[in-house]
Amino acid sequence: MKLIYQQAASVSVWLGGEGEEGDIAWSLLEDLDNASDTTLNAIVGDSSRFNQFQALKKIFRRRYWFRIWVAQEVTVGKSVTVYCGRHSISWGRLNEICEDLKHLKEYLIWSLYPNDPTSVFSLLSGGPKSLGLTKWSVKTQSEIQPPLLELLYAHMSKHSSDPRDKVYALVGISNSQVSFGPIDYERSLVETFTHTARHLISTTRSLDVICACQNEDVMHDLPSWAPDWERRSKYPMHRVMGLHIRRPQYETAGKDSEAIVSFSEDSRVLTARGFALDTIKEVSSTFWIDGHHKDEHKIVQTLHTFKEWWTLYSNFKGTEASLEEFNHTFCGGSWAAVYDVHDKKRLELFCALFKTLLPEHDFEHAPFPGTTAESDEDQRSTVSTASLRMHNRRLALSANEGLACLAPPTAQPGDVACILLGCNFPVLLHKVEDGYYTLVGEIYVDGKMNGEAMK
Repeated sequence: MKLIYQQAASVSVWLGGEGEEGDIAWSLLEDLDNASDTTLNAIVGDSSRFNQFQALKKIFRRRYWFRIWVAQEVTVGKSVTVYCGRHSISWGRLNEICEDLKHLKEYLIWSLYPNDPTSVFSLLSGGPKSLGLTKWSVKTQSEIQPPLLELLYAHMSKHSSDPRDKVYALVGISNSQVSFGPIDYERSLVETFTHTARHLISTTRSLDVICACQNEDVMHDLPSWAPDWERRSKYPMHRVMGLHIRRPQYETAGKDSEAIVSFSEDSRVLTARGFALDTIKEVSSTFWIDGHHKDEHKIVQTLHTFKEWWTLYSNFKGTEASLEEFNHTFCGGSWAAVYDVHDKKRLELFCALFKTLLPEHDFEHAPFPGTTAESDEDQRSTVSTASLRMHNRRLALSANEGLACLAPPTAQPGDVACILLGCNFPVLLHKVEDGYYTLVGEIYVDGKMNGEAMK
């Protein structure tokens, strides 16, 4: 497949007919294409253009962008043109427009989508950006090729008729195209995904790949440390937001830490070096979103979960309860700067909205009294955005050190919070027998995310 696109004089990308949104979206693209820096700010900051950006969002969510082999089409093609009905634009120019939008993210949020981070994500990370290739200088070809793990993360939501292609379609355009070995369809799905994890661990001396595991949703007999890259629809509207998306990236084991590992002969058992932080003693219920995060009932559900988690935390910690620790933990640490406007007031805004929407519910020992100078819109925006970070997570508290963790839904008392050498994130392990553990998943542990435990 890669050779076909490399040898083609040009590649045509067909998004489908114009549909209702095509003409509207292309009008916006043309305005953005011809705009100066000053007019770009004005366009993105113009709330009257909301319908145009909605149309562009629909274009960026079309089925084409969710096909796994798309990455090779646009990466190795010499000249790529994107068609939508009678409209067309070069791939390079479309990419540049998307890059311009990325730099104007704050305008986009405050003028058009103050309470809708998923729409912002679709516009800034959907369409051509969903390929995850721009920063690796696609058109300069092989001088700098993206790491395979970054491509796997970028394409987690893509579809493929053969799940093994979720890996094989990306190997040839990654920096693993030689070291990965042959693309072998004689391998089973389990063998393919296990080989991929072992390859990444061995070649990068990093264990970050194991943190992609979401083991409550595994349908295949994979080792617990080997991620399942198959797309499924357990949570059709919201992917679980892993710690890898945070920038700057966490460095739990230290900046220069390398994994010290070995594998069993059958590749089922991974032996890694690290140390235990503590054992989990209590866990909360799991929070997950089954509808749109902005819906009133989802906001109310988020507030109920917030109350439960805070009550568990404050009762467990007693006089050692820390507003700052809980503020960081319940939504997985700090967010991107543009969403951190209310970082210091997050608990205050949660309590104020709880009092407004749930006046009949007593919130005894709430962290704040339930009043704020911030607007109702800011309160709702803060809560709905936090809900995306809380999705498919539960609060976990440790026995001896009193650690507060944001953990996977399968976390349970007795699990062990650990730091492994060569891993940028703490992990939770479940003991199955002496000396053997299964991986539960990555966890956020406040005060342990940036090498503090290594000192």
